[in-house]
Amino acid sequence: MFRFVPYPHLLLSLALLLITGMLSCAYASPEGDLDAAIALCQQGRTQAALKAFDALEQRYHPPEGIMALINHYRAHQCQNINSTKDWQAQLSIGNNSNVNQGTYHDQIQLSGLIGQPTLALADSSKAKGDQFKQINLSYQKDNWQWGINLRQYASYSSYDTAGVYGRWQGKHAAIDLFANTLGGIFYQHSTTLSLFGPLSNPNWQLGVKFKHQRYPSLPSYDNIAVEPYILANLSPFALYLSTSVDTPDARRPGGKRQNVTGLVQYSHLLNNAVLDANLYLMALREGLVFSEGIFNDKRQQDYAWLQLRYTQPLTAQDAYFVEASYGDSRDTISLYDYNATQLAIGWQSKW
Repeated sequence: MFRFVPYPHLLLSLALLLITGMLSCAYASPEGDLDAAIALCQQGRTQAALKAFDALEQRYHPPEGIMALINHYRAHQCQNINSTKDWQAQLSIGNNSNVNQGTYHDQIQLSGLIGQPTLALADSSKAKGDQFKQINLSYQKDNWQWGINLRQYASYSSYDTAGVYGRWQGKHAAIDLFANTLGGIFYQHSTTLSLFGPLSNPNWQLGVKFKHQRYPSLPSYDNIAVEPYILANLSPFALYLSTSVDTPDARRPGGKRQNVTGLVQYSHLLNNAVLDANLYLMALREGLVFSEGIFNDKRQQDYAWLQLRYTQPLTAQDAYFVEASYGDSRDTISLYDYNATQLAIGWQSKW
C-alpha cells in the first residue's frame, strides 16, 4: 500500500525542511518585523516592543495604514490592546463528497482469519456525498472567546453537527473547552490546558497541551493525551509541529496512540483580497493489534489535508469567500481508507 508519510520521523524532517526554507523570508520583510514587534507587545515585553516599532519605522518607512497600527500600540503602551468587543458571523453553503468518511474500496481483506479472505462491503460503508449549509458565530473580548458552529446536510441528517467552544488565554497559559453533537446525539466533549512560553526569538513558541476527551456515546474511546508542540510565526508562513501520546480507556481497540502532526499555513495579499493555504499532515500509530482474529494488524494511519481559501472584502466589515479542500487517509486497516473533497462559498461579517 502506498504511504506518503511512512514513518513519523519523516514528518518531522519535512517540517524542519519547511522551517529552513522559510527563515530567509521571515526576517527580510516589514511584515515579519511587524509580527515580531506585535508578539513582544502581546507577551507584555513593552520596552522591547516599542524599540522594535522604532526600528521598523526607521528601516522601512511604513505606509499610513501600518503607521496607524504602530501608533495605536505606542499610545496604549501595549496595554488593553485587545479590549474591544468583536463579533464575527459566517454563513456558507457547499458540497462534501464524503460526509461519512466512507471507504473507496469495494472489498477488504480480513487479515486475522485463516487464508485472509476478502469481504465485500455494503454500500453503507462507502462514501456518501451531500450538500450542506453552515453557520459559524463567535464573540471575543479581551482574553476570552466563545463560538458556535452548526452544519446541516440536505439528505444525511444523521451527520449534522453542532458544536460550542470557549477559550481563555493568558500570557503563558490557555484553557479550551469544546463539545459537539453528531446527528443530534451528544458525541464528544473535551478540556485542554495549554502551557507555553516564547523562545529567544519572539516569533517562536514552545508549549505543551494536556487534553481530556470524552465520548458519551462511545465511552471506550475516552482518553487523556499529552502533546508537546512548537509554534512559529514566520510571516507570511506559520508552522505548528507536535507529537502526542494518549492514555485511553482499556476497552479501546488498538490501545495507546502516538501522533505526529504538522500544520503549515500561508497567507498572500492579492490587491485587497487574501489567499490562504493550509497543509495539515498527521501520522498515527497504535500500540496493539486492532482486532485480534479479524484484523491482525496494528493500525497505522497517514493523513494529509490541503485547503485553499480566497477572501474578497466588500466593505470594512463584510467579505465573501470561496473555499476548496481535499483530504486523503491511508490506513493499514483498509476499511478506514478514504478521501474527501469539499467546496464552499460564503459570506462573513465582523462588528
